[in-house]
Amino acid sequence: MFNREFVEEVKKKIDIVALIERYVALQKSGNYMRGLCPFHSDSDPSFYVSPSKGYFHCFGCGESGDAISFIQKIENLSFTEAVVKAAEFAGVPIPEDFKMSTAYDAYTATLSKVAKAYHQVLFEEEGQKILDYLLSKRKLTLETIKKFQIGFSPENRTFIRKIQSKQGVSKDELIKAGVALSRNGEIIDRFAGRIMIPIFNETGRIIALGGRATGSTSGAKYINSPETRYFKKKEVLFNLNNAKKAIKSLDYVVVAEGYFDVMALFEAGVENVVGVLGTALTERHLMAVKNFTSNILLFYDSDDAGLKASIRSIELAEKLGFSIAVARY
Repeated sequence: MFNREFVEEVKKKIDIVALIERYVALQKSGNYMRGLCPFHSDSDPSFYVSPSKGYFHCFGCGESGDAISFIQKIENLSFTEAVVKAAEFAGVPIPEDFKMSTAYDAYTATLSKVAKAYHQVLFEEEGQKILDYLLSKRKLTLETIKKFQIGFSPENRTFIRKIQSKQGVSKDELIKAGVALSRNGEIIDRFAGRIMIPIFNETGRIIALGGRATGSTSGAKYINSPETRYFKKKEVLFNLNNAKKAIKSLDYVVVAEGYFDVMALFEAGVENVVGVLGTALTERHLMAVKNFTSNILLFYDSDDAGLKASIRSIELAEKLGFSIAVARY
């Protein structure tokens, strides 16, 4: 648990309006910010936020509290987990003596270790063909490959056990993190034979993994980690952790579809680019970038599916007060 002084420091430093605007569209109303309540079906804005006092209150359902209790409620987290998330959002360092005391820490630590193992394989004999593919076919530089921590999961069944021994990760931790499946008492790598792309949250923690099929892989072309309380595709923008500084500086965000679209644009010098992980642009995505800009440039595929997705994105973004344009290429 955290001591009271630390919790109070987090409450003091966090911008409650910026936090809540990641989930709720707010408009100024006198000394308050007002919007539709996220905790009940609300058609007439009854949810108020006080920037000066650091609290929220809904006159419709009665929900109220501070930034930490808001995170607890909307993310379904424990108090300790909510404090961690609030501290990361506010930029308050977590005390060194707070060691792995939350499920969130354990989950992200496991994924970080696994991603490291996959990344290392890329530079070994088993990953040589995949590295050549990334360099020659995808035209990615080593710098970009390392920045995005791209890796490879070998198809041999012993590799997942090597991760256990070399990274000090248990079977249960691998299963809980969505990396491994248990079959007949044996653990199997969910991503065997795939190019691996870590998915980071805004604060730089790995919360999921994406796997792209290679020539010998069966199944879907792309798969992601199973959704958890920490990872939901409709809420996560790929590369926001790297792009947010450039987005704020340039005052617009480029929204692409997938991992390799983002990396290709990054290679071309576009640092303010994020990806929607192949799903539709959602209100939660838009709330995540609203802290940095209200201007969007869509960079979707020009096929029918891409055009339809662009139209839906434009309608939603304009409804929420964004200025949005579509790149033509």
